[in-house]
Amino acid sequence: MPIRFDPTRCSSCRTCVYVCSAHHTGVFWPEMSSIQVARDYRTGDISWSLGPGCDGCRNEDEPWCVKYCTYEALSVRSVP
Repeated sequence: MPIRFDPTRCSSCRTCVYVCSAHHTGVFWPEMSSIQVARDYRTGDISWSLGPGCDGCRNEDEPWCVKYCTYEALSVRSVP
């Protein structure tokens, strides 16, 4: 399930990081997240990466990172 990131909407709140780690481990543990978010405080640029551990929140209706992204910076990309 490809996840699309829109950096113009992201505030780098890292909610996606926390809910991803909760999906994988049952607790908020950012180091265990499949998602990493970083902000360059000099330029304001936000980078986002999705690691190989992402399972698209298997057995869920939608990935938790997408579901809980307040700013709608994440979405599920349709696969033709």
